Amino acid sequence: FRLYKQMGEPLYCETMRLIVAAWEGKPDSFRASVLKGMMHFVELYHGEFNEERLLRALRNIHPVDIYRIGQDDPAKLRGWKKYVFPIYTAYNGKCRKDALPMKF
Repeated sequence: FRLYKQMGEPLYCETMRLIVAAWEGKPDSFRASVLKGMMHFVELYHGEFNEERLLRALRNIHPVDIYRIGQDDPAKLRGWKKYVFPIYTAYNGKCRKDALPMKF
């Protein structure tokens, strides 16, 4: 509920729609770490990311892995940024074409 109040209804609803589309409502996809990472990713890159590319990338990573990678914190990021990082790297993959710049 705090994320909903903080980010606003439109962003929250868009994020939830993407989460459900990517992971088909699996309970692990609604963990706080996944919600934080996804909401901030959508906020930072709104209008820039390709939805189909994002959904393909998310389907290839388990929601718990977002939490685990964030906890390992390979990029030495703080707070919510450590949960955006695995989503960002999954989206960009190895492809430099149409890669998103790092904004966090």
